[in-house]
Amino acid sequence: MWISCTNLTVSSSGKIDVAYKGYTGSPGWPSPGRGPGGGIPYIAGGYGGFGGGYAGVSGNTYGLAQNPIQPGSGGGEGNAAKGGAGGGAVLVQAAGTVVVDGSIIADGHPSDGGGGSGGAILIECKKIAGMGGVLSAKGGLSAHSNGASGGGGRIAVKYDTVAMGASALPSIVFTAGSGESANVAKIGDVGTLCFSDNLFLERNTGVLRHSGQWIAEGLTHWQPDSLSLSNAWLRFGAVDVTVANNISLIGTSANIHRLEMSNAVLSCGGNLNVSRGSLRLYGGEVQCTGDFVQDGGSIMLHTAEGGGSGLYSGGGLMLTNSASMTVYSCPSNTVWPSFGAIVEVSGDFSLANGSWVYPWSDPVGGGSALFRARNIFVAGNAGFDASLKGYAGSKAYNLLGGGPGGGASRVGGGHGGTGGRYSGTTGKTYGSAIMPTLPGSGGGEGNSGYGGNGGGAIWMQATGRVVMDGKLMANGGDSKGGGGSGGTIMIESGVFRGGTNALMSASGGKSLADTGAGGGGGRISVWHGVPESFRDAILSGNMKGVEISADYGKFLGVVSAAGGSGVEPAAQPGTVVFLTVPPPAGTVIIVR
Repeated sequence: MWISCTNLTVSSSGKIDVAYKGYTGSPGWPSPGRGPGGGIPYIAGGYGGFGGGYAGVSGNTYGLAQNPIQPGSGGGEGNAAKGGAGGGAVLVQAAGTVVVDGSIIADGHPSDGGGGSGGAILIECKKIAGMGGVLSAKGGLSAHSNGASGGGGRIAVKYDTVAMGASALPSIVFTAGSGESANVAKIGDVGTLCFSDNLFLERNTGVLRHSGQWIAEGLTHWQPDSLSLSNAWLRFGAVDVTVANNISLIGTSANIHRLEMSNAVLSCGGNLNVSRGSLRLYGGEVQCTGDFVQDGGSIMLHTAEGGGSGLYSGGGLMLTNSASMTVYSCPSNTVWPSFGAIVEVSGDFSLANGSWVYPWSDPVGGGSALFRARNIFVAGNAGFDASLKGYAGSKAYNLLGGGPGGGASRVGGGHGGTGGRYSGTTGKTYGSAIMPTLPGSGGGEGNSGYGGNGGGAIWMQATGRVVMDGKLMANGGDSKGGGGSGGTIMIESGVFRGGTNALMSASGGKSLADTGAGGGGGRISVWHGVPESFRDAILSGNMKGVEISADYGKFLGVVSAAGGSGVEPAAQPGTVVFLTVPPPAGTVIIVR
């Protein structure tokens, strides 16, 4: 639709609607959806953002963010349903003012197969105005477990920056998000929002509800007094965001309500609260002066070229209401000072019931995340899960599993214990029983199955207490070839306690085939009550005054570093160490 005029007004009850009027979706097997980003069966259409994928394939992006004139693409068929049509295209060229109190809609069509992508909205005018208006180019959702949602479309608004700068800020919501999908792995990507300048950010004083990848010239640093996002999916590139006071991110789904940043710093001068939404960082840092509360939803810290991500809280960090934190490490612990990613909390780090942390070691280089806090509290039905998140298992014949103890074909990976043997070879042991920091190694492939991944590394330091009523798991992966070895659990704390339902496990993965071998056990080491003055001496091999045991009376739960089952000779168990430095005889300790 092309509208050429002097002025255009869309009233509060008015609508320009080209939803589902773009390229058509697939009419049936095996025809793909139409358009440059058309999806094949079970794949959603793409445009400004890629369409939701299946088996590593997704609907392609195309077109220009600054000049979107093409309609959205159709999704592929699936589940006996036609693919959804893409959104249409609206071009408005006005010599004067465009007022949007109502809506301009270019959404993609939902489908039980692949949803259609959002379409295009391009407005060229002197000024844009409106109260409560909406411009929408969302991808179509998919309600089926095998379906995929469409990628967001493209919205661009070109205006006279001088004229707009002298006018009141319109309260218009721009949304080029993706549709929801019943399968989280098949949600499409957000589309693009392109403006002549950044006034819709820099002059905003209320709640932001825009969804899209923000594209505007000259934005490298944004400094709002406070920041509040509601049911939005906003993505920035290399833009540092410094917020003087509190940050609030509120949504109903962590899958489609997000704040995403790449290679940048998000700095919060007050408290940072995320409620049922998602905060995702791809390289860079999150810095919070006050408390960080994740109430449901998720935090994700991804790696980026040149290094991992970091999260720093000057107060406490709390995960509650089944919240999750996923931390991916950069390839090597030597890229940063001895860690591949970091979460550092000046106060207490607490996981309420149902909340989990997922630390991923780099599958090739082995870099791992470090968690530091004053005290760490893990409730029952909560914990850290690094199982299968270590070195990668072998994916081809005659290719060793990843890591220093990687297994050959059908051989289990080694770590604290040797991997199970096959044809005279075995996965080797490596690392330190006293201070382990490396993840477990991958098993060898076999019987047309990939080798099991090694367990990752759970590495935490607390100046005060670690109280464990939940689970710490760094188990190796099972495989039809060789199982992955157990990973690492390394804890340093002043006081360490564990309840009867607590679990610490770094066991090797088993082989699911009668010709495969299990993975060796990993390494568990808990330091408790070790003065800082002893730390360097212990690491250099001076064990004078140090007590080491294989169990600890104040941990009442289960500890396991067992080898995984498989052919004989079996994989060997790993190592379990509880280490402390008791006060010398005659010392008087005064507690005030």
